[in-house]
Amino acid sequence: MIAMLDTSVDEVLAFRAEGKLHHQDYVDTIIPKIDEALAHSEKISLMWEMEDFEGWDAHAAWDDLRLGLKINSKVRKIAMVGEFKWESWMSKCISPFVKGEMRYFDLKHEDYAMQWLQM
Repeated sequence: MIAMLDTSVDEVLAFRAEGKLHHQDYVDTIIPKIDEALAHSEKISLMWEMEDFEGWDAHAAWDDLRLGLKINSKVRKIAMVGEFKWESWMSKCISPFVKGEMRYFDLKHEDYAMQWLQM
């Protein structure tokens, strides 16, 4: 399941992923919100908060890859916020493929992640 988190800056989008992400999460929420933000801003920053996150089903993983390729040059910063070691490891593995700056934050430092995105 995906949920939008409130931010005070139009160019910063924050999502909370819980459980397993599915294709419909991308179709109904993630892609439309990112497309809307990019219609108003040249570059955006993203926060992915993972709480009790279990990953993606196969279709959602494909959606995530396609979305990443589509928006990679339009992303200024990405803050990955999580609670498990594998999430930190995943962030490090993805980082070389992201054109924007990317950092991992522990879930208890979510406020620092949002401050960093807005700098």
